Amino acid sequence: MLKFTENEIEYTINDNNTASLSSASNFTGKELTVPQYIGNNIPVVEISDRAFYRNENICDIILPSTVKNIGEYAFSWCAKLESVKISGAKIIASRAFMGCGKLKNITLPSSLKRIEEKAFSYCSSLVSVNLPDNIIHLGEMVFEGCRKLESARLPKGLKILANGMFYACVSLRDVILPEYVDYIDEYAFAYCTSLVLPDIPASAVINESAFHECGDLRKRYIAS
Repeated sequence: MLKFTENEIEYTINDNNTASLSSASNFTGKELTVPQYIGNNIPVVEISDRAFYRNENICDIILPSTVKNIGEYAFSWCAKLESVKISGAKIIASRAFMGCGKLKNITLPSSLKRIEEKAFSYCSSLVSVNLPDNIIHLGEMVFEGCRKLESARLPKGLKILANGMFYACVSLRDVILPEYVDYIDEYAFAYCTSLVLPDIPASAVINESAFHECGDLRKRYIAS
């Protein structure tokens, strides 16, 4: 595969004449708007696995509508990353933003379909999340350890709240659940000690550990 380097960022030219942003670990800038096209009008369609892994400089990033996939560990442990704007992605892979401790602002597009496991775990500065309604899958432990997260709005069509989805989100108070959620898996809200009575459909099946260490919430829902 061909390589293309511009502004301290390496791109890989794929066989189908698209490009992946493949390496930016040494990028020294604080802000970056990823281009829609590079070279001879080649669209940038992917942020590759570990592309920005542990980059110590990047604070703000804007991804264009051409980028459809954000790979595993793509931005994980970027210590200064505060703001991310995503315009056209369909998939955010596992652990893509894990450990971004200063991440406060995330803009997610209506095109988004899947957010895989631990994608935003330990984003300890995140205060609120508003997830687009077209998302059909949220992976396990997706917001694990987001200790400052206070509110979350989940996609309307989501049927399953996965294992450990909000595990140890100790500041989480307000959650808007999908109207037709079918199942709340184990430890989905474990150690969410600030949580206030989410409105759960009567038909939903709740794992007995879903509200582990949530005091009266566990008694209320499991008893019902």
